[in-house]
Amino acid sequence: MKFEMTSRNHALRLAKSLRMYFPAEKLGTVQQWTAKILGYRDLHELISEAERPERRQSPPDDACSNEEIESRRTEQALRLASLASIELAAARAIVDSIRPTGRKVSTNAVVAPSKGEGDNSN
Repeated sequence: MKFEMTSRNHALRLAKSLRMYFPAEKLGTVQQWTAKILGYRDLHELISEAERPERRQSPPDDACSNEEIESRRTEQALRLASLASIELAAARAIVDSIRPTGRKVSTNAVVAPSKGEGDNSN
């Protein structure tokens, strides 16, 4: 599922919010993750599609049913968990906090998970 945008600004703000959870990652890396979380192949595709004049915005979460919101966030969390190599529960907590497809990006970061969190092998 691709979240259609009419501007790259939302994605860039989202990347900054996401980076608060992953301060050790380069901004460019987190921007690529953001594009993939939103359903794009990469940041280049997101920007080029968002800048097309005929582009229509996907409805934000508050204009969707609870089932649609749950579906979006589940898919976004699965993508983030895979990209960041973190547990799905941690990814879901981040997605629920930053709300990638919400009207406004939340910037209220909580504790950043480390890679391999929950792995008790030493």
